[in-house]
Amino acid sequence: MNRIWRLCWKDLPLINFLFLAVSVSSAVRLNLSPPRDDLYWTFVFPLAVTAALCLARFRNVDHLERAFILTILLGTSFILAAMYFAAKPKPMTTDELLCRYEFSALANAALIGVHVWRRSGRLAALFFGPVAAYGAVLENGGILLGYFTEVGYSMYLRPFPAPLATMAGWITVFYLVMSLTWEFRLCIPWLARSAIGSALVATACALCMDFQLDPLATAAGFWQWNHLLTLRLLGVPLLNFVAWASAVFPFSLMILSLQTRQSIEPEVLGCAENLKRVWRRIPLALAASAVLFFASMAVFEGGFSGPTFAVLENTLRNYGCALN
Repeated sequence: MNRIWRLCWKDLPLINFLFLAVSVSSAVRLNLSPPRDDLYWTFVFPLAVTAALCLARFRNVDHLERAFILTILLGTSFILAAMYFAAKPKPMTTDELLCRYEFSALANAALIGVHVWRRSGRLAALFFGPVAAYGAVLENGGILLGYFTEVGYSMYLRPFPAPLATMAGWITVFYLVMSLTWEFRLCIPWLARSAIGSALVATACALCMDFQLDPLATAAGFWQWNHLLTLRLLGVPLLNFVAWASAVFPFSLMILSLQTRQSIEPEVLGCAENLKRVWRRIPLALAASAVLFFASMAVFEGGFSGPTFAVLENTLRNYGCALN
């Protein structure tokens, strides 16, 4: 039994992905009024990530760990099926759902903090230092540029317009996707030698989280999008998914390049010298993220006169400046 608990703790990032699949599916099927069965299937995205990693690891582990892997995958699949066919809806108000989301986001970030600290204090310094700062800039930047708003939460860290829960959520996102990417690198030799390939894996993992999370958050009103953003996927502005990819890829590439060049374990990334390197390169990562985001949206919207740039122009005009 002790071995099982150790496996559960060791594989917390992977289990967190499965928990996401179950909890979000539960909300869209049971707690939204009316239920959003059209979004229920989005559990396939985080489930696919965990299934792919389990498959990659399957040959390299002993019989007990194989049984553990199969149990959590089959157990998750059973729970998802039972919720769809047997569970009865229990609708919640927007305030109730928002409170549940805010509490769970902060609690999960705290759990992640314990997990990363137990793994390495130096690694904790990386995720609760430069990663947290990078995520805070991203979250507040989207609000300040006028693309969305986040109101009605109970905890804010003034003067930031973003609530504490969504800023802390970026620590969770980066730790989960980086942890799974490091696991993929252990299983796939060529990936361990490719920082770009690893960053693409991290970006794909992040998008698989967001393809399930943001449709629920938008439907439930956790955040409200600017009305000009009409180009949508799963009910969410396409801009959101492009922003996630544009944010995760440059930053994860920066970390994974550092790791690959030095041929070091993830825990060493949090040493003093590497922390200084990451802090110094945050402005570069933000600039790369912005360039990638706006260039991608110009392609998707057919130029620089689409909704993304209309929102930006309106925001700049409100701040007393304009693009032309």
